[in-house]
Amino acid sequence: MLSAERLQARRAGIGGSDIGAILGKNKYRTPLDVYLEKTGEKDPDDLSGNAAVEWGIRLEDVIAEKFADDTGLKVRRNNRLLVGDEPFMLANIDRGIAGKPEGVKAGLECKTSDPYAFRADEWGPGAEFYGRGDALEVVQDDDRVPDSYLFQCVWYMAITGADLWFLSVLVGGRDFRTYTIRRDDELIDIVKRVAGIFWREKVLARVPPAPQTQADIETLYAMDNGKAVEASPELLHTWARVKELQTQIKALETELNGTKIGRTYVGGLKDQLRKAIGEHSELLLSTEGKPLATWKQSKSSKVFDLEKFKKDHPKLHREYQVERPGPRVLLIKG
Repeated sequence: MLSAERLQARRAGIGGSDIGAILGKNKYRTPLDVYLEKTGEKDPDDLSGNAAVEWGIRLEDVIAEKFADDTGLKVRRNNRLLVGDEPFMLANIDRGIAGKPEGVKAGLECKTSDPYAFRADEWGPGAEFYGRGDALEVVQDDDRVPDSYLFQCVWYMAITGADLWFLSVLVGGRDFRTYTIRRDDELIDIVKRVAGIFWREKVLARVPPAPQTQADIETLYAMDNGKAVEASPELLHTWARVKELQTQIKALETELNGTKIGRTYVGGLKDQLRKAIGEHSELLLSTEGKPLATWKQSKSSKVFDLEKFKKDHPKLHREYQVERPGPRVLLIKG
C-alpha cells in the first residue's frame, strides 16, 4: 500500500502512468479513475499483492542491464521526481541514459508482459542495433507499442526535453525487445494541452469527466435522489430497443437452458448434450476425433458455512455484521 507521502505526491500532478488513461488509451483505467485519485475521492488500487507488479519491479534492473548490454549505452537510475514546464507535469522515469545515442538526449522505460496477455497486433518486432554507445545506429521498421506505453514515453519526453525514448519489454521471461519512440513536437503539444485542460478544468475545478464505462457510471451515480426524469425521443428509442433485445435473449436462453420450473430447468439443448455424454467425460466428433463438449467433475473447494456459523455463534455473527448501501439496480418497465 502507498504511504501517505507517496499518495500526496501522486495527487500533486499528472504522471506517466496517468496520461494514457486521461487520453482514453488505457485498458484498465479511465479519466474518471484518474480524477477520483487526484481529488482524493479514491485511493489508487493497492497492487502490493499483485504478482505481475512485483515481478515488474524486481525485473526492472535486469531489463535495464540487458538494454545496456545490447546497445553499449550507460543507463542511470533516477530517483528524483521530475517536473515539466507546468507544476502538474510530473515524471518518475525508470532510467536516464548517460550518453547521447544519435546525438540526442534519451531515456529508458522498462516493462514486463505476461505472454498470455501479450497481443501481437499491438507490438512491432522490435528494433535492431548496429554500433555501440553514442555511435549506435537503430533500425526499426515497425515501432508499434500499446498506446498507453507510447503516451507514457511521449509524456517523459515532454517533461525531460529528450528527443528519443527507448522502451524495453521482457515477454514471458524470454522474449526481449526494445523499441524507439522519437520525439514528435506536434503530438507533445496535443498531449500537454489535453493534460492541462484535464488538470485545470476537471481536477482543480472539481468537475468529474464524463463516464466511459459501466463501472464509471455506477461510481459517478452511486446514489439516486428519488426523483424522475422525462424520456427524450432518443431515450424512448433506446428503451424500446432494450425491451426488444431482452425478449430475444430470454427466448434464446430458454432454447439453450430450457424452461425454468422451480429451481431447475427442463428441456434445454444443453440437457440433450448432458444426456448424450451420460457417465462419460467427453463428446467427440469421432472415436479419436476432436472433443465437441466435456462434462467433468470440477475440483472440490472449501467454503465458509455461514448458516452453521450463525447458528453456533449468533452473538459473534451480529458483532461482525456491517451495513453496506445497496447497489442501484436497473429494471426495465413496461
